[in-house]
Amino acid sequence: MRYGYGYFEEDHLGNIGDIKIWKRILGFIRPVWNRVFIAVLLSLIITAAELTLPYLVRWAIDNYII
Repeated sequence: MRYGYGYFEEDHLGNIGDIKIWKRILGFIRPVWNRVFIAVLLSLIITAAELTLPYLVRWAIDNYII
């Protein structure tokens, strides 16, 4: 809760396992669930693609350069 100073009191925020918070978040996501799913999927694909480059460089160095 804000008391006019631009910060939140920590005792009013709740924790990550609070079911009321998740129901509220899902209420906002429900109309655009397909876009959220695509965004999460693309972020996983991009992360996997970025992680493959060091392995390809290691493979090239180990097998062909040295």
